[in-house]
Amino acid sequence: MNLDKLILDALKESIGNDKYQELLKSLNTDMFGTKAATIFEAQLETAKALNLGGIQYDNVYYVDCYDQAGNLKWSDEAHNIVVDVGLVHTLDVVLYSTAKTATWYLGLTTGTPSFDPSDTMASGLPTEYQDYSNATRYALDFSPGASDLSPSGASLAANQVSYTIDSPGGTVGGAFICDSNTKGNTSGLLYGGAAFTGGDKSVSTNDTLNVNVTVNATSS
Repeated sequence: MNLDKLILDALKESIGNDKYQELLKSLNTDMFGTKAATIFEAQLETAKALNLGGIQYDNVYYVDCYDQAGNLKWSDEAHNIVVDVGLVHTLDVVLYSTAKTATWYLGLTTGTPSFDPSDTMASGLPTEYQDYSNATRYALDFSPGASDLSPSGASLAANQVSYTIDSPGGTVGGAFICDSNTKGNTSGLLYGGAAFTGGDKSVSTNDTLNVNVTVNATSS
């Protein structure tokens, strides 16, 4: 069975035949349609309808900024939105046979970022903040998940990422996760991103930003 029909069959089972036929009609295809846009829509609707067994994600970026003398300047956090292409990728990896992404990378944004479910790397990604010493985006090395949330849930955490800010400093407003390590690159897969809950933050030359990413998943 090919991927197209598998996705459409999963969609039909998850939302019922009547709603399934209405969706196909709105997408202008039949149950064996293979148009790329239609299949993406079917994947997305399946992900939302199935909700991966009731799983809700709460991905959090915890950020601490220290000056060059080691004094804490500010702390903030950002609660991640998983964009549509990230949901589809998750569905394909968990429920189909798509290979998982080998490495995820962390990027920073400039001020007042806004993330929308329809965002991709090529369209909608906020302006990236690139004035830090590392030549590439930092890799996230996730540890295995653990069932440590009450009453029903699990979490996993990545290694701490530390940015040394280059001249002239500036403003950071959020963070995002993608599968490309190249600064400024707008190709590849965007998983999600978020603005800091406390708003934009100023950074100066030789400041250090320590970022810890935790992914929580709860089942309802």
